[in-house]
Parts: sequence; C-alpha cells; structure tokens
Amino acid sequence: LHLNARNESNQKTGQINFANEKAAILSPSFPYINEGNADNLLTEIRNYYTNFEAPLPGCPDALAVVHFGLGLTMSQPDGNYDWSGDPLPKHIHSQTREWFAWFLYAWPSLRSHFPDSFYAACRDFTFANWSASSGLTDADLANNRPSPLDIDPLWAPSSYGGHNKHPFKGRHAPGHSILPNLLLWQVALREGRSDAATYLAAAQAQTQWIIDNLDWADPRTTKGHRMSEHKMMPGLVHFLRNHPAEAPAGLAAKIEQWADVMISRSGNLWDFRRYELTDTDNDGVVDWTLPKQSANWNEPGNLAGFPACALAAAWTLDHAPAKQQRLREMSQSAIDCLFGRNPLNTGSASRAQLGFPDQETNWTPLFTGRVGFLENARGSLTSGPGSEHFYNPAAAKRYSEGWTNFNAAFNVGMAYMLADQSASPEPLDAPFPLVVSEILAQPLGESLAEFIELHNPSNEPVRLGGLTFSGDVSFTIPAGTPDLAPGVRCLIVRDLTAFASAHGTGLPVIGVFTGDLDDVAGTALKLGDVNGNSFLTVARAGLPSSPGHSQTLGQSGWRISANLGGSPGGIDSITFLGTPTGDSNHDGIPDLIHHAVTGTDRTYLAPQIDRSGPGVVVRVTRNLAADDTPLALEWCNDLVSWQDAGSPVSVNPSGDRLTEWIFSWLEAPDPFFIRLRARH
Repeated sequence: LHLNARNESNQKTGQINFANEKAAILSPSFPYINEGNADNLLTEIRNYYTNFEAPLPGCPDALAVVHFGLGLTMSQPDGNYDWSGDPLPKHIHSQTREWFAWFLYAWPSLRSHFPDSFYAACRDFTFANWSASSGLTDADLANNRPSPLDIDPLWAPSSYGGHNKHPFKGRHAPGHSILPNLLLWQVALREGRSDAATYLAAAQAQTQWIIDNLDWADPRTTKGHRMSEHKMMPGLVHFLRNHPAEAPAGLAAKIEQWADVMISRSGNLWDFRRYELTDTDNDGVVDWTLPKQSANWNEPGNLAGFPACALAAAWTLDHAPAKQQRLREMSQSAIDCLFGRNPLNTGSASRAQLGFPDQETNWTPLFTGRVGFLENARGSLTSGPGSEHFYNPAAAKRYSEGWTNFNAAFNVGMAYMLADQSASPEPLDAPFPLVVSEILAQPLGESLAEFIELHNPSNEPVRLGGLTFSGDVSFTIPAGTPDLAPGVRCLIVRDLTAFASAHGTGLPVIGVFTGDLDDVAGTALKLGDVNGNSFLTVARAGLPSSPGHSQTLGQSGWRISANLGGSPGGIDSITFLGTPTGDSNHDGIPDLIHHAVTGTDRTYLAPQIDRSGPGVVVRVTRNLAADDTPLALEWCNDLVSWQDAGSPVSVNPSGDRLTEWIFSWLEAPDPFFIRLRARH
C-alpha cells in the first residue's frame, strides 16, 4: 500500500515513536496483559526494542509498523502457537516468513527509511528460514508446517473439511507462496546469490500445480480461503505479466477461466461475487458468503482483498474489455459491501470514527475483551453480512472481532485499486530512486578531473549513506552523508584538486573514488549498497563518447555532453517551452526545429547537401542540449515518399553544445530532397 500511495504515506509520520515506545516497554512497570498462548511475548517484544536499530528519522508510520512486525518475528526464533487451538507446535508459519520477501524486494525503494543493519538482519533471517519444513505427508496433516518452497498437501481440495477449520481459516491458501518466491528470486539475483534458481523453480512448480489441480467451479478453492484468497491470483498474474518467458504454459488461460467463473457469480442486485450458485456442499443453503457452519464464519477480509484478485486478472484480459469492465465493477462492489452497501446497510467497522468517517453505521455488537484487543484500534474491521442476510436481513449477525489479517487484505485490495488508476498498473513497482546522470572519463587538460554524478529525479529525499560504487572505480558513501533532496545532484570525483581546477569550487562533491574511469568503455559501473545489493549498472561500452566531453544521461538516453567538461552538478539540457510551429525569430523556421538544430537563441544552420563526390553527403547541425526533442533526417525523390535516413555515419562535436551529424549515400536519386522532423 505504501508503494502505491507514497505521497500520502510519507505525510503520516511521528505517531509511532520508537524511542518513546522502547522506554515504555522496557520499564518494569509496563502494564502487560498475558493472554492465551502468548508466553514470553513481553520478553520477545523487549528483545525487538533492544536488538534492532530504530527506523530512520522521518520514517512513515506505515513503514514503522512494518519494522515492528518483521523485527518482532525475528525476535521469536521458535515462532508461536496458533491462537485458535490447532494441535501444532510452535513454529514460524510459512505465510509469516513470506512477509519478508516483500520487504527485501522493495528495499531499493525503502532504504531511505531503514538502517542497513535491519535489511541485513531480515535478509539473513529469511534465507535461513525459507526452506524450513516439517516434511509433509498426506497422513500427517495435524503436523502440517510447510515451507514456502513446498506444495502443501492441504492445498488439495480433497483435504478440505478434514482438518480443523480448513480451508476457511485461510492458513493453507493454494499458491500463497508463488509471489513471495518470485520476489525472493529477484532479491537473490540482485545480491548475486547462487541459490536464486531455487525460488523460481518453486514458483514454477506451484503454479503448474494450480493449473493442473484446481477447479475454479469449487468455491472452496477461491472464496473458501477467506481473507487469504488475495494471495493466489496476484501471484499468478505477476508471474504472467512480469516473467512470461518463465511462466508455465496455460497460465493465461487458467487466469481467464477464473475470471469467467467469478463473473458468472456476480449477476445479482448487489453486483456481488457470490460463494456459489448451487448448493455445492449440500447444506441446504445456496450460499452468498462462506457457509456459516459452527464457526459462524465472517468474511470482511475476503471482501477487502477481492479487488486485488479481480483487478490483477483484469490486467491480463486486454483482448476482452467487457470482462475487464465487469471485474472492475465487482472490485468496487466488494468494497461497497464492506462499508454498507449490503442487506444490513451496515459497514464492517464497529467504530467508524476510528479510521472510516464516511461509514454511516457502526457494526454491532462491539467485540471486547480478549486475544487481539483491537476494538479500540484505528481502522479495525469487524465483520460482514452472511448468506442468511441476503435472504433475511433480520437474521442474527455472524461473529464479530477485529483481526489484523482482515486489514492486511484491505491494504492489498486498496493497493491494487490505486495501481489500477495507472495506464500501466504495477502494484509492486519499487524502483531504485537515483540515477547515474553524468560520467566524465576523459577530461582535457586536467587528466585527473574525472567525476561521476548522481541525480535524484524522484519527489522524495534519498539516503546516500551506505551506497557503493564498483567497476573501474571503488567508493562507499559514508554513513551520515546528508540525504539527496528531490531534483538535486551530487558528485564523486577522482581528485579534489584537479576537479576544482577544471570546474571550480562550491560544487556538490560528496567524496573521492579510487581507481580510474576508462576513457572509452572499461568495466561496467555498478551502484549498489553495503549489503551486497546491485541497484543499477551503467554498461559504458557502446555509449557515445568524445574526448573532453562527459557522457550524459539526457531525456532520450545517453549522449555526449553539450559542452566540453560536461556540467557537473548542473543540468546539461535546455527544455523547449515555446510553440512548436511558432516562428519567434521570424526566419521562416519553426521554433521546434530551430531549438533542435542550434537553439532558438542562435542563428539557424540549415542542413548542407554535398554532391561533389560519387554519392551524396548531408551535414546536419544538432543542438546536443535539446534532448527533449528527437530530431530525424528524412529523404525522398518526389516530395511524397519520405524515408527515415537512419543513424548518422559519424558524429563530430563542434563545441559550444553543437555537434555535426554526417549522413551519406553511395548512390542517390536525382532529384534528391531532404527534410528535418522534430517531435515534442
């Protein structure tokens, strides 16, 4: 949710204060309530506050909660008991371990809020515990403790109903580990680990199992997993959209089949995805929601998480726009039902004033007194309508209790709804926010005046401390280096004296690297961190280069700098702000063409045609600083059939931000016409 609502999340800070909470928790007088199987919990919480560095200053409250959840899990090395009385020993549930994969995957985008030591602890814990399994057999379901690498026997519909509260408790949702395995695969690749293929292979095997074994017509395979349903479909879709070459055959068809079944269950007054259309479990009720059974099942988490399933599937159905539209309608109807568009006209929250001010009616009765103690927590979801209410709104309500897993599903559902507003939705977009924007490898005069420039094009400050450079050069940015503000650039240089002599003083130099940038290509320049992550690589071989000019990342890709020596700490481009077809110089040349060729502040230099040799040579002046405006040379012999001339055969910088492009034809028609095309 943070990744899809960064601006809002970043504005909510300060309500969670690590130092104040640490002091309160470590106090001997802390009022601890021991409940259920929570033995040693106070000790484990105190270990969290003692053993881990705090989130960094300004950390959004949402991410401070992530820090607490992961840190507390690592402070419980033996795991914990299931609170609902299952006969399982203490262990760390596979779905709990999987939380870590999201954090590690998103690290490039989150590292400004957490110390490097916390990432290292999470990584080491994750890889050490990921494969831990009880050794599963169908005959040992009571001891079922799968790893995220396993295909859990309890995924099989044949096991449903034969195990305590299964499948409706959501602890064994089919495919819940597909997406975490894919994320951990990317983390392992980013760190250069030798076991990366293990996680991809697990995701492939689990996906293939779902394709081969799950029948969407059985509602227990989908809605039957309650608040955990949202973990499967987003994983399948992520696999298909982001790694299609590795995804098993038949995945796209399996997703569309799911969509067809869900749509078929939504044709009703409420546009509500029902549990079933016939009495599949022979209990005498055609259920709209989970069967009531003795547990009196509620399903607010299922409603809250369903948008993630429906919208993810919709993103794979560009060939079926009507299905996409219906899935979007169903997503909204699930949230509408959660907050009051249902036969009870009542929203899920028991205290709407704590987080849901637009909900008109509180859910009753208010649950109080044990286990979660969430009745006073902001944002707590409580319950929802059951099947009986769609037939008789006066029927008794189902079980009412706030549960963090309901809110986890809500967060995922909201994240996918936010992502769906984008033209190219990607809810797990977590890019590294910095770019290497300029490299001067072959300065003229002062040969040691080499530099590398970093730029922060994002709208958030970015932590520099702990970043590392490798390749031809080596440098680690010291901890405590001030964050790089949005839009700002900084420099690391080879030699301070030489750099100052060539470029002057007062520029944003943050350090001095060792090594020598190869003049032309050299080893790829890599930017990573002290934990061994590799965030970006600049493969300099093949990049444009010219003695005395820097290599600059412009708006259209890498190019040589407009001026000798580059523009360290500054901007090397000029943005066109006029009217493309205007003629502010009154010289008959459209302003956009003028900008692309020389700049509107200079006399226009028209292309030159030379037919003195056996062919035709055309020389075009190009304003290097105008990289916001692609420029192309076109030719024809009839003023109708224009063709692109392609790339110039040579590029010759002429200084003062101009360069000369040379095009040649060994044979050219007569007549021979050329024109320039600029795009904005």
